[in-house]
Amino acid sequence: MSKFLVLTAIVVAVVAWQYSLLSNPQHTIVSSGVAHPGRTPPDAKYFPNYIQNKQGLWLYWRQWLPKAEPTAVVFLVSGLGEHAARYDALAAAYTAKGFAAFLLEHQGQGGSEGDRKYVERFQDYVDDTEQFIKARLAADAKLAKLPRFVFGASMGGLITTHLTLRHPK
Repeated sequence: MSKFLVLTAIVVAVVAWQYSLLSNPQHTIVSSGVAHPGRTPPDAKYFPNYIQNKQGLWLYWRQWLPKAEPTAVVFLVSGLGEHAARYDALAAAYTAKGFAAFLLEHQGQGGSEGDRKYVERFQDYVDDTEQFIKARLAADAKLAKLPRFVFGASMGGLITTHLTLRHPK
């Protein structure tokens, strides 16, 4: 009989845990109150390229710049579970052609905060990407005047599709 009670307790605990995740769908760092808008960024000396999203998560971004003045800008949008270093070769090909390349690591991926491979709503990826592009262009008036492109790989392709439906130009 004790084996039955132990098994029942385990099943009840797993069901309760799953229910708690469904009833409060937030990143652990958000639901704990640690992440919130206005929170101080990670140490800029060690973590210089971060942007805070609307949920209060710090998202890591990376840039690759050509040796001469850029002639265009490309925003790379990665797939699920990827990080910026996986795009070094692609970014090198773009910078060799004179493009400035940027990539935002999605929440819960790479150097960004959040539960690994978790997002509350898919549109959060799109919102984060849109916020990042606007912030990078606002930070550099020269880049804002250049032709802009987005390149999405795998899940990033779906994100860029949603983004271009929002902003067709």
